[in-house]
Amino acid sequence: MKQPAFSSASGERLTLRTRVQALRPRPDQPIPDSSQSPRSPGTLAPGVTLSSTEEISTDRMRTHHRWLLAALLVAAFTGAIFAVAPRPRPSRQITIPADGYQIAGYISEAADPHGVWVIFVHGNRAEGQGHVLYRRISGHLPAAVSVLSIDMRGFGNSSSEGLEASDRILDRTGDIEAAADYLGAEYGVEDIQVVLMGHSLGALQVLKAGQSGRYRGVISIGPGDFRAYLGDAASRQLYAAKLSAATGIRVADQSIASEGPAFVPEHLFDPCPQSPTVLVFGAFDLEESLRRAAGEIPEACASAVRWETIPLSNHMYGTEWEFLPWPLRSAASWLPVGLLLWNLNHLILLDPV
Repeated sequence: MKQPAFSSASGERLTLRTRVQALRPRPDQPIPDSSQSPRSPGTLAPGVTLSSTEEISTDRMRTHHRWLLAALLVAAFTGAIFAVAPRPRPSRQITIPADGYQIAGYISEAADPHGVWVIFVHGNRAEGQGHVLYRRISGHLPAAVSVLSIDMRGFGNSSSEGLEASDRILDRTGDIEAAADYLGAEYGVEDIQVVLMGHSLGALQVLKAGQSGRYRGVISIGPGDFRAYLGDAASRQLYAAKLSAATGIRVADQSIASEGPAFVPEHLFDPCPQSPTVLVFGAFDLEESLRRAAGEIPEACASAVRWETIPLSNHMYGTEWEFLPWPLRSAASWLPVGLLLWNLNHLILLDPV
């Protein structure tokens, strides 16, 4: 069979056999020893290297693979968390009249609606009970207790008409009292069956509402030391701006100055609470939390007031970790929220609160 022929650069005709022979090393040509000549970075084989463009492309490919692997691990972790996360208890929305306002409530009955009830009050977040932290708390309290979560006036689905002109912009204890009255009228629930529970702004509200001694107990999660917002005009304006941003109404700093003193430790704990009271804080809670005033609580209140700390937790229990993308933040925050829920369930079911 005739072999195909090629032409060399000089025009000489070469057969396939002569081309192969030309590629073979000559006897007098030494073969490089790779074991004695370590390859430098970017070297594929002795005498063959990548160009700078190829090296950059290879580095990008490796980086891409690392990010892809990390994304897959995050997705697997997130999926696993959501797969094992408990399902929230069902609830239905109701409306409660309170001092001329229409308060939105979310009610979830236990098998025995004549047992213990929890009235839960949210913090200073515009969505009220719609915030992920409050949905998780109210949706995962013990099945043995009934729950009534409320949107304070001006928050969530509650009305705010006329609130701007009211002389009670900061004080929302009227909403809590209206919720307790609703339970009494609709279910025959007595105040001694009710545990008041609130977070942040709501934590201060339940402390104030619980001073009457009407209720079974009070659980205050992350209350602030309101003296931090009363020191000067700038501090009052700062808190007024935060409240305005959440409620959508104008809040004058004079309102904070006039109503704020009712929420400072001297008034919240003098006289001592008449109902068993537990103050719960994250290990990394806000600097201005009421925990810093623990040494100022009168010794006479020691039997009525307890302090609890939740490890690995900040003020919002990881639900607002902005440095994490939403799916990972939602999954990772279950750890501090779960620790909080374990503590709350223990307090409600096992302790005399």
